[in-house]
Amino acid sequence: MPSRNDQRTGLALGLAAYTMWGLLPLYWHLLDAAAPSEILAHRMVWSLPVAIVLLAVLRRWAWIRPLLRQPRRLGLILVCTLVISANWFLYIWSVNDGHVLEASFDYSSKGQL
Repeated sequence: MPSRNDQRTGLALGLAAYTMWGLLPLYWHLLDAAAPSEILAHRMVWSLPVAIVLLAVLRRWAWIRPLLRQPRRLGLILVCTLVISANWFLYIWSVNDGHVLEASFDYSSKGQL
């Protein structure tokens, strides 16, 4: 069973994540002058150096070499990357096109019929 401290940390992180997710449409709206594809490209390009720095700080490089030797797994990662990119593109487009509520309802109703 998680400790009291772990529960508080989990609650704080969950609230922070929901707050950031709730405020994200305001950020995308500020970037209205840029095309959704440009915003997505910047997100992808700037994520790479951040990920490299995090991996360097945490010293979590061991998994990369074995992964590079598994073409099937790399292919699955590529497919996942394309699906996530399409999802983000549609989300950014919908917010910039004034469909914030529709995008929010779509995300909140995933898995419900």
